[in-house]
Amino acid sequence: AVVSTQSGHYGRGLSDIVGRKVRLMFCPYSLSDGSDNIPSGKDNVHILGIPTLDDFREFTNKRVEVDRFRPNITSTHHKSLDELRKWKRIRIGTVELEVDHGTERCLITCLTNGGSWDPDIFESLKRWAPRDPKSNKPLMGSYFKVLKPGIIRKGDVIVLMQ
Repeated sequence: AVVSTQSGHYGRGLSDIVGRKVRLMFCPYSLSDGSDNIPSGKDNVHILGIPTLDDFREFTNKRVEVDRFRPNITSTHHKSLDELRKWKRIRIGTVELEVDHGTERCLITCLTNGGSWDPDIFESLKRWAPRDPKSNKPLMGSYFKVLKPGIIRKGDVIVLMQ
C-alpha cells in the first residue's frame, strides 16, 4: 500500500496497514532534492542531539543507530543534553520552535534495525539519566512545538532565542 502525505488521509492509510488506529505525529515534507523540511505546526518535532546519542553510545559501549530514536531533526555542535536541559525557544532556518517536553524512551529503542531484541540497551535504559520526574522513564532528546512554520534546510544553524 502507498501512503501519501499529500492526500491528507495518511493516518487512516497507516491504520489500514497496521490493522489498528494510529496517528502520524510528524512527517517532514521534503523538496525534490530531499534536503528541506517544512514543519507544519500541527504536531511536535523531535530533536535529538548527536552529542547526547554519543554519550549514550559510550554509556552502553555499543554502536546504537540514531534511527532507533526516530528523531525528526538531529543536531550537532553543542553539548550533550543541551536539547533537553538548555533550549527553551529556538529558530532553525525560518522555523521557530519552543520546547514542549523531554522525549521519553520506550522499549522500541531496544530493537535493532533488523528487529531483534537488544537486552544490553534495555538494561542501559534502566540506568540512563536524565529521567522524567513523573514516569521515571529515560529521556533522550526533546519535543518542540512549532510556533512559526517555515523551512529547515540541512546545515541550518540552531539559534537560541530564549
